Amino acid sequence: MAFSNATGFRIDRSTFNDVQGNYYQKTNVHGAQDVPNRTAYHNSGVRREISRCYPGTRETALGTISNWIGNPTSHCLWLHGPAGTGKSSIAYTIAEQCRSDGTLGATYFFIRGTTSGPPPFFPTLAFQLTLAVPDLRDPLWAMLCEDPTIFDRSMSEQLDKLIVRPFLRLARRPARVVIVIDGLDECDCTGGAAIQAEIARLVLGLGEHS
Repeated sequence: MAFSNATGFRIDRSTFNDVQGNYYQKTNVHGAQDVPNRTAYHNSGVRREISRCYPGTRETALGTISNWIGNPTSHCLWLHGPAGTGKSSIAYTIAEQCRSDGTLGATYFFIRGTTSGPPPFFPTLAFQLTLAVPDLRDPLWAMLCEDPTIFDRSMSEQLDKLIVRPFLRLARRPARVVIVIDGLDECDCTGGAAIQAEIARLVLGLGEHS
């Protein structure tokens, strides 16, 4: 902590908290050392690189997704297709486009073999959302202090306390926040099939909170 060029003042009976860096890890929240999962970022530098779509390719899919983002008819758009058809490249391209225009809230790109237990899916999204929407930091901090064991809770409770409730507490919500999730079927940890189904159920049910 520094007070640049400050002289001639006195501070008594005060406590200062340095909140630089990962404030998850500056609390007594159990399990915070594993959050966020930085390998899940779409542009993570610690895993294989995903290439953008080449110019002139995937134009129909990219156009459909871009139009939905600009004028959504539902809270969730599901892109599906056979393995190897370029879904990850499409997801990466959309994430980069949203990052450029300021609408990207968070990304989570699953990769096989990166976690042995349940992935910190919602905590990782919540962490990124506080960077995209700084007004979320105070309500999220309040939730962390209220329940320091939140990372040991069920995914439904993590979604509720780390994302839904903080957003509901905002005095003014952002017009549009895009979250890009890729490769859910690559979640191959113990109990992977059940975790995939639970994430899908919770994400599809988010519209109930809007």
